[in-house]
Amino acid sequence: MKYSSTADPEKQITRNLKQEGYYALSADEFAKLIESYALKDSVVVAVSGGADSLALTLLMHEWAVPREIKVIGITVDHRLREESAKEALLVHEWLKARGIEHRTLVWQHSGITSALQQKAREARYELLSNWCSLKQITTLLTAHHLQDQWETFLMRLSKGSGITGLCGIKQKSTLNNLCLIRPLLKVSPLRLERTLERFNQPFLKDPSNDKLEYARIRMRKLLPIMSEEGLTPETIDRVQKRFQVTEDYLEQQLRIAIIECVKDGQFIRLSAFKILHKEIAYRLLRGLLLEFGGHSYPLSYESLELLYEKLVNPDFIGTTAGGCYLKRIKGGWVQVRKENRSKF
Repeated sequence: MKYSSTADPEKQITRNLKQEGYYALSADEFAKLIESYALKDSVVVAVSGGADSLALTLLMHEWAVPREIKVIGITVDHRLREESAKEALLVHEWLKARGIEHRTLVWQHSGITSALQQKAREARYELLSNWCSLKQITTLLTAHHLQDQWETFLMRLSKGSGITGLCGIKQKSTLNNLCLIRPLLKVSPLRLERTLERFNQPFLKDPSNDKLEYARIRMRKLLPIMSEEGLTPETIDRVQKRFQVTEDYLEQQLRIAIIECVKDGQFIRLSAFKILHKEIAYRLLRGLLLEFGGHSYPLSYESLELLYEKLVNPDFIGTTAGGCYLKRIKGGWVQVRKENRSKF
């Protein structure tokens, strides 16, 4: 188990951050980031013990106390490292000393041999979502920041993502009726470490952040080189704002297309579907597959392209995709249903 003290003279990450413009977030500055969400009652903050999530937890607590809002920090112990239980306990002690309620949730598994980060993420959100549902809490905050957004953009770009994916992590989304809020997406992680200095709060250092077998870590190592060429997190943020303008327009066109092409939420009128712009058709399919297939993630852009070509083929009869079965029926319609072994 490793942790960094904000008073450690050997700590290199600060590197005269004040001179570089990386100031701590003030209470007033954070208030401007969070107040638009109109939070009330109780909220949960996902806190691993790293600098980002600890900074968010302390900022939220500072903001919430005078507003009589309860902040609960929750740590998920993934049981992937021997020291994880001790780390969760340390986080508990840190928050308890500040009067912040804390809980630890444990991921029970028999060992993970593949897709570790993806499975850990899915388990983490499932545990958090279930706990919030049990306690009737409807808001979960996570500490995704500006550099996370940069890394996500490059990872999705490398996989050929469409414009929706390249718009990046959303500031607000939903998961099983739980509202997910990410108020720090415009904030540099260096500012968050600086914020912990303001609170005189040490933090944990995750050893997996140095493991190059993870794509996100490899992208992170490229940041200095790509920033020298102008591809900084701030540049990507500006690009994503422009993408979002286009995204909003396309979603508007999608709503019109659904009215024209979809009946009873699951029947696609092929004659109207075939004349849609391909991008709108892909979005229509993606939404229906997510609704009926029950998958956590949408079908890849490449898979949507292939599915589209199948549906517009005059010889189309039926196919499976995204956990759904799509079958042509009488009258020029395609029915979308959750895939099962029985026939329609």
